[in-house]
Amino acid sequence: MPRMVDQFRGFGSLKTPQDQLAKVQRTLARLQGRPTDSDIASDFFINANNLVDWVYPGKPKPAARKTLEQEPLLELVSHIANRSKHWVVTHSVHRSFKDAETRPPVYDADVFDPAVYQTEPELVVLLKEPTAGYRDEIRVLDLAADVVAWWENWFVSNP
Repeated sequence: MPRMVDQFRGFGSLKTPQDQLAKVQRTLARLQGRPTDSDIASDFFINANNLVDWVYPGKPKPAARKTLEQEPLLELVSHIANRSKHWVVTHSVHRSFKDAETRPPVYDADVFDPAVYQTEPELVVLLKEPTAGYRDEIRVLDLAADVVAWWENWFVSNP
């Protein structure tokens, strides 16, 4: 089994958990600019999932990390991130995420006001069961915004 040779030091200009949060925020901004881009959505969930590692690096896992990992929203993020990386997840905790799909526009932008109607395709996350306050599906942009807001609140409460 590989062992950690040196202490956690980050990567380039990413040195602190706050730096990683800023990276997640930047990834959300990229996703907002290209809301159906699966590559950016995947990057977002992987980066957001890694925040737990930045906040509580190393092993053994402290009790606070385990509590954080059991937060329903972060469990969902973990499942999406791991599915995105590995295509198939087998760990029993990854049970809420079903799939992600791009939905075509519902309304024609030439006929309906894009400010009011869905005239663009959208990427949605499909859930196997209600989780983290969501029913059976959620727009990726809404979920990503909720994740960023959750982490921003967490950092305010845990300076």
